Amino acid sequence: MESPTPERIAELESRSQMLGQICGYVGEFAQDEEMTTVECVRWVVASYKKLLAEKELAEITESVARRHRD
Repeated sequence: MESPTPERIAELESRSQMLGQICGYVGEFAQDEEMTTVECVRWVVASYKKLLAEKELAEITESVARRHRD
């Protein structure tokens, strides 16, 4: 196996730093100590999508309720 080039090492270091930053943002949402960064990101995204869906459902429900009041 070949030794990594300085460019490849720099690329890997950059990606490692980026992953560390992402982990810092989403780590507080970990459900347990073994939850991975990817699982945390997926959980945050799914939660966001759920909130958007709940907001849309509330808007639809309100629209229907207004129709019945009028």
